[in-house]
Amino acid sequence: MVTQPNIQTIEEPPTEYYLLDCEFATELNYQSKTTRDVPLEIAIGHYLNGKCLGYLAEYLYWPNMLARDLKRGIKHSSYSFDEYLKKGQVANIVEELNAFIKQPLPFVGWNVKTDLHHLLACLDSRFCLHNQVIQSFSIDQYIMHLQNLPTLPGLRETVRKLHLPLATTKDKAITDVEMTAEVFAYYFNHDEINTTIKQLSQQASAITINKGETLAKSSASIAQKVIPFDLKMMDGRTLPSVQLPRTIRYIICTARNHQMTKNQTKQLNMWLVEMGANHRMVQCTKPSQADFGIFVGDAKSYHQLREDQFTIKLKKLQHSHKPVISLSANN
Repeated sequence: MVTQPNIQTIEEPPTEYYLLDCEFATELNYQSKTTRDVPLEIAIGHYLNGKCLGYLAEYLYWPNMLARDLKRGIKHSSYSFDEYLKKGQVANIVEELNAFIKQPLPFVGWNVKTDLHHLLACLDSRFCLHNQVIQSFSIDQYIMHLQNLPTLPGLRETVRKLHLPLATTKDKAITDVEMTAEVFAYYFNHDEINTTIKQLSQQASAITINKGETLAKSSASIAQKVIPFDLKMMDGRTLPSVQLPRTIRYIICTARNHQMTKNQTKQLNMWLVEMGANHRMVQCTKPSQADFGIFVGDAKSYHQLREDQFTIKLKKLQHSHKPVISLSANN
């Protein structure tokens, strides 16, 4: 007998975990004329400190699934019809899942509790997660609370905002796992840096070094090297980093019709990591929410931009007299 699943939410991001994502199909019950959602694709990655140690991605066949979902599964799996029916048998998939998730690790994902509930409801009692206490960490919930968002953010929307690799294929679990892993690593790495700085500060009071200098002074000098003393603005001014608040709300700006290059994306992410050593960086979507803007592009000042290159974001930031940092001028 399958008991009610016991899924517990953990508050802190784990270091080792299974990253789960599912795509669903609709199965029709011909007797009751009702439908239910069943997993069409299950993708699980085993991660340790952001590094993938292995993954499993399988498609399932349900006898009463809608024809459109069967076609979608065959197309995405690249199987022939006969191969799909043979490899997608639920009993076979359960065996593979049980072999892959032997370790009792937390499950991480985007709305991961929903995926777990569906798996436990649809897969039979041989599935190893039945009758277990399952820990889960939802990255979308984490981001919503971190940024004080009114609603849960979407995965692809978040990937775009963070300028991370965006999969061209939609509604495919394995690519969603990869994108979620990128987002999780982005936020986890920021947290890791802040934790390290905090630990150094806590140890400072107990450890002394040459001539009575404490580790606190040493870690403070390191932090000053990480963040530039003066940040160069698009209007030609400079902003001393000591004037920045602990929590910084920023918005990313580009010139009109400008697509960020890979190098610019790398520079932006590195700069945000460096800033994250001393500040809690919160990305905003509206100029009114931001403390300042970050301009990503070749221009180092407003004078190097033509009038038709100014976006609405830039104009709103200018109108509200909010500073706009030039990324190229600070690299």
